[in-house]
Amino acid sequence: GQYALAVVTALPFLLWIGAVAPVRTAAAIVTAALVGFVFLRHLKRRLGGVTGDCLGALCYIGQVVFLLALAADPAAASPPVPPQVPWTTGLLGP
Repeated sequence: GQYALAVVTALPFLLWIGAVAPVRTAAAIVTAALVGFVFLRHLKRRLGGVTGDCLGALCYIGQVVFLLALAADPAAASPPVPPQVPWTTGLLGP
């Protein structure tokens, strides 16, 4: 029913992005699942259950976390090394 429609809708995107960046995609899926699990546990403790509004919020939170995790670049954490252009070597210093 509804789950099949959601899977059929999301599967082409996941297969494409999974082929392009499989490790990053797997990490993004795991991260979104963990955040969703923690959010649901929090709701069950705080509210005693889950409402439809909570599930809607979970969908948006999951999408945002997935996309942020997919866009995260571990190499961006280190400062970039400026390229060495041969004709500028020695002009601006050692």
